[in-house]
Amino acid sequence: MNNKRGYTLVELVVIIAILAIIVIMTIPNTGYFKSMMESSELKEFKRDIMFARNKAIVESKIYILKLMNDDNGYIVKSSSKSGFEKIKYFENGIVLNKNNNCDDIHFNSNGTVSNAKTISLHDRKGKEYRLVITPIRGLVDIKESDK
Repeated sequence: MNNKRGYTLVELVVIIAILAIIVIMTIPNTGYFKSMMESSELKEFKRDIMFARNKAIVESKIYILKLMNDDNGYIVKSSSKSGFEKIKYFENGIVLNKNNNCDDIHFNSNGTVSNAKTISLHDRKGKEYRLVITPIRGLVDIKESDK
């Protein structure tokens, strides 16, 4: 007498499929992943600014970060080369504010900028961010703006 009871493979696959569907339906509604993408986009922007600063120091050339407010992106390039090091468009909810006080940021061969620069951005929820570049050392800091 074999009275072993258990679940068949088909029953287990059906249960796993139902659970997967339920989990997939709840993930997009949380907004968690969009927030993570926005955060990573801000961090990448900061890294690219630091990249331009460091390339200016290493190569002893002027590097330029050009904001493209109309296209919602930026370009990193050398002043002496034609072409670009990087072109990036914000695609995950971050938007450049149209009233930024600078279009181009020039990093001198020692990594400094001539004047302090502030770049204003906001996310899809309207939270404001300020990306501040200090003039003497060319350091970059991201701060949430107080409204």
